[in-house]
Amino acid sequence: MSTPADAHLYAQETEFALLAALLPVLKAKTFLDIGAEKGTFAKFLLDRGFTGAMFEPFPGHHPELAALAANTGAKFFPCAVDRTDRTAQFHIAADEQGKTADYYHSLLKIEHDDRVHHTRAIDVQCRSLASLAAAGEIPTEIGILKTDTEGNDLAVMQGLGPVQAEVLICEFFTEGLYAGWEEAHPRGLIARAEQLGFSQYIAIKRWAGQELVSLKPAVFLPKQWGNLMFMRLRVFKDAAEPLQKLVAASEQRLFETVATNTRAAVEKEAVIQQLLAEKKTG
Repeated sequence: MSTPADAHLYAQETEFALLAALLPVLKAKTFLDIGAEKGTFAKFLLDRGFTGAMFEPFPGHHPELAALAANTGAKFFPCAVDRTDRTAQFHIAADEQGKTADYYHSLLKIEHDDRVHHTRAIDVQCRSLASLAAAGEIPTEIGILKTDTEGNDLAVMQGLGPVQAEVLICEFFTEGLYAGWEEAHPRGLIARAEQLGFSQYIAIKRWAGQELVSLKPAVFLPKQWGNLMFMRLRVFKDAAEPLQKLVAASEQRLFETVATNTRAAVEKEAVIQQLLAEKKTG
């Protein structure tokens, strides 16, 4: 994978490894999966004894999520989550042949992009987490709140109201990737998370097929994408040792990849020079 348009093909083992390190120290064994897509994230937590709710406005994923909810007791809401309750246009992505894609559907339209084609829109119901909590449809104390809304995660964070989570996971993109998802820049997400009381975070940063996990503070470069994993100070302290080991392992993998690529480039150049020399003498 070298382009963010392939992001959903990424297995995201790193996120799940980090999450597994956090689960034992969480007090609330509950989750909200916003932008649940096909339910992979929810299944990971349900298999580990968590209960929770899934939110997904794209109709193509509804049968699978409804079945998952029926089989596990999780809740499924076929709506989008936003700053406020409203009816909004939900932009449906298609591939180059015009076939509806599985991913990249968003409340925020992308135009003039060769990778994501928002060709039509449907009306969807939007709810804020504050509204859902006020109606008693979700609890206010959550173990893990995960958002993956294709550029709209900041709006979700701005509509939390009384809802509090021990861990908050959201997706980010830096400048140069998508025109229309500017609110997904990590700068604004980090600032909002700090306002919500999250003093610690881990950044899983991807660029050109490479991956690096950074503990706060993290520096971001253009055309990066990945996930921010915010956590309360107590959670970070209780899980510090396994988290630090995973960060170190990520750095080691990156250095090993660079070293391997460098050796391959040197060997390739040596072969080229040898062939050129043989051609001269021949």
